Amino acid sequence: MFYTLKDALYEKTPTVHQSETLRQVAKIIWESGRGFAIVIEKDVPVGIITERDIFREISNERSLDTEVGAIMTTNLITVRWDHSVYHGLEVMLENGIRRLVLVSEEGKFVGVVSMEDLLKLKGRRRLPYASHTPPRTCQGL
Repeated sequence: MFYTLKDALYEKTPTVHQSETLRQVAKIIWESGRGFAIVIEKDVPVGIITERDIFREISNERSLDTEVGAIMTTNLITVRWDHSVYHGLEVMLENGIRRLVLVSEEGKFVGVVSMEDLLKLKGRRRLPYASHTPPRTCQGL
């Protein structure tokens, strides 16, 4: 069986809009238990906000009424959800990221997978290689 990134979607990802405040987003993130939220506009991911971002801003005396759009990270790395797990791992390793934002063929937000989510697939059974040689950075998984 060939695993795609959509096979690793285990949890619903919280989404917010740029106009929501740090106070609102902190509550959404807390209640989700995920530690982050994806900022979307018209179903397209435009940023990410994490608990650490919020803590940093509060420690710098930023108002909780600040809109998330002012502090979100905007250089998202996205991958289509129908790509292979190996491709996802390669993108994560090459870019030093722990979460991968998945989008549909049209670029619409689908979900987020973490390195941990991808490795959970390994626990199901040995990950089969795709029809191509796995990326060098992922050999031996």
